[in-house]
Order: sequence, then C-alpha cells, then structure tokens
Amino acid sequence: MANRGRAQRSTPLLAGLALTLAIGCGEGSGPTAPSAATPTPIVPAPAFSLAGGWTGTISYSGPAPSSDPASAQLWQNGPIVDAVIRAPRFTGRFHGVLSGDRLSGSLTTVIENVPFGAMAAGTASPSTVHLVSGELRYQNLTTSGQTIDLSR
Repeated sequence: MANRGRAQRSTPLLAGLALTLAIGCGEGSGPTAPSAATPTPIVPAPAFSLAGGWTGTISYSGPAPSSDPASAQLWQNGPIVDAVIRAPRFTGRFHGVLSGDRLSGSLTTVIENVPFGAMAAGTASPSTVHLVSGELRYQNLTTSGQTIDLSR
C-alpha cells in the first residue's frame, strides 16, 4: 500500500513536468500574430528635376562672415536628391528629399580629417536652389553654418 501511494503522488508530478516541457518546447512552433508594418511615408515625385551641374555662391556665417564661388553636381532619383558641392574652402555632400519646392536633408563635410554634419533646408525650382544649414558639428566642435545659392 505504501508503494501504491508513492506511485499516485509521483504520477501527477511527472504529468505536470511533461506538460511544462511540452509548453516550453512548443514555444515558437505555433502560429504567431502578424507583425504590424511601419508605413513608409510616400513623397510624390517632384514636378521638376534638379539633376545636373549648378554654379553659385556659398556664404559662411560666424564671427567673420564671408562667401566663395561654388559649383555643385546634383543627382535625383524621384524625390531623393544627392549633391556634391565644391568651393575653395568647402567640399561637402548633401543628401535629402525634394517635396514640392521644399528641399531638406543633411549636409556633411570633412575638415582636417574630421567629419562634420548639420541639417539643411531650403527651396528649389527648376533654375535655383537655396539651401541653409545650421552650424556643422562633430562632438564638441562646431564650424559656421552655410547658405548655398545655386543656379543653372
């Protein structure tokens, strides 16, 4: 009779252990709820293209404001705009989005082997680009912001 009591007590314990293992092992093998996709905002294609060569000026803000002649090569794929901008004291890249006549994105450059970057925004038309950046920053270093005016 003592053995029978021990068997009855161990049976529920073994059944509970088997159920726990079955639940633990089955994790991930059953159906899962679909994950919610993050919607990608759709920016309509602009009515004009900025692709091509441009010339103009780049103006530097700061304690000693100044300006230099500038040239730029722009590429456009739908609303995405990329540019390389060159001036005697500045070579930089712009990457952004054209929405209507609004142009916004980031402006980056390298000064003495240190990368600097800032947000930039402005306006564009088939014949002009006006782009203003904040101060270019890298960690605790800053340099003046730029105003870039280009035309074809």
